Amino acid sequence: MNRIELFNIVWLLPLSTIKQEKNIKIKDIKVACIKYEIPLPENGYWSKLKYHKHQPPPNLAPLVDKELSDSDNVFELVNKDISPLKRINIKKAEIENDKRLDLTVKQNKKSFDSDVQLLIDDFKNRNNRWQRYEGTINSSRHLFPISVNESNLKRTFSILDAFFKALKVRGHKVEINDSHTLIISDEPIHLRLREKRVRYVKEKNSYGNYHGYKPTGMLYFIEGGSYGDVFLSDSQKVKMESKISYLIASLEILAEKKADERIKREEIHRLNQLEREEHYRQKKIIAIERQKVEELFVNSDNWVKSNNLRNYIHALEQNAIQTNSLTEEVREYAKWARLQADKLDPLKE
Repeated sequence: MNRIELFNIVWLLPLSTIKQEKNIKIKDIKVACIKYEIPLPENGYWSKLKYHKHQPPPNLAPLVDKELSDSDNVFELVNKDISPLKRINIKKAEIENDKRLDLTVKQNKKSFDSDVQLLIDDFKNRNNRWQRYEGTINSSRHLFPISVNESNLKRTFSILDAFFKALKVRGHKVEINDSHTLIISDEPIHLRLREKRVRYVKEKNSYGNYHGYKPTGMLYFIEGGSYGDVFLSDSQKVKMESKISYLIASLEILAEKKADERIKREEIHRLNQLEREEHYRQKKIIAIERQKVEELFVNSDNWVKSNNLRNYIHALEQNAIQTNSLTEEVREYAKWARLQADKLDPLKE
């Protein structure tokens, strides 16, 4: 909701009605109105309206010293000023109130999301590229990355099914390549699902203890590459099945953060590019200026040389006349010499 839309609705409906219809907290509406200089009706305005004591709303004055376009969502901008956890909880509430979504993780399903079905089909093919280590199964490289115990596969598929379906309804997509596995709000994110394992002493011998790893049944998502961070995990009290809305909300907030960082990087890159271009432009101007100065000195020297040559040729002819030695050969030489002087003279074409 942009600034103009918020102004119109707070003068059209009471805040309590806006809260019910738009699922926006009254506190958030008031914070947005204060922050972006939107006047609110005074106390008693709606009571007077019932008795036909209509008061026209004031004009919406332009913002002073605040960068905000008419298309900017005021609640998103306000939310950026609050803590990350509160932003996630606000987004989580929005997702849970999205009537298009079914966030329930259902067991014993017969039809799965297409990307989950690819995992199931790949697992059923026992000669595929799924890797096993002490009961832990790793998905093929071209599929969504999971690493869980075989006994936990059914639960994993059910969680991913609800997760992927809700993601796609929200306008995001699953896209697997070397750098990412999801596209959230046009931002690539690398997410994987693993099962926590604990180390135990598998065998003792004279050389020391040989350790193995056993599954715990606890699932967790990792965001990032090979050494990413734990993004969301099962807990003793709350399992992943109850965290789908929180997971999607966290991803959408993360995507917003990545988008902000990308825009900042692009702006820094643009400014650096402009700085480099200006540097090369100045460098080129200096080089051209230096070249013109060098040409100036060369032309000046050549002009002096050409005039010295003409004076010398004139003196040569006068001496030949005085000594009665102005032969045809001398005349040809003088003609040739004047031609060389003209070639040297920068003022001659």
